[in-house]
Amino acid sequence: MKKILVSVGISLIFMILLLMGINMIDDRYHKDAIERLEDNIKKAAMNCYSIEGYYPNDVSYLEEKYGVVIDHQRYNVFYEAIASNVFPDIKVFKKE
Repeated sequence: MKKILVSVGISLIFMILLLMGINMIDDRYHKDAIERLEDNIKKAAMNCYSIEGYYPNDVSYLEEKYGVVIDHQRYNVFYEAIASNVFPDIKVFKKE
């Protein structure tokens, strides 16, 4: 009986460690994806400014004209255009 309890205890510890590892990998994946998405939006905004002479009013323009792809089911994009000649404030957040 004691051997069974030890085996079950060790198995539970390994399962907990495995789940913690999976969670850490998932968090890292989303952090990297957020950074890439922010970079892509910023690059598209700079391209727009260099080609058209202004920063767009919203991110949907960058999606439509510059091929930015946003997974709206996973991420919220905060895009605040201050003026047409001022770089916008851009932040991406994972939806909970």
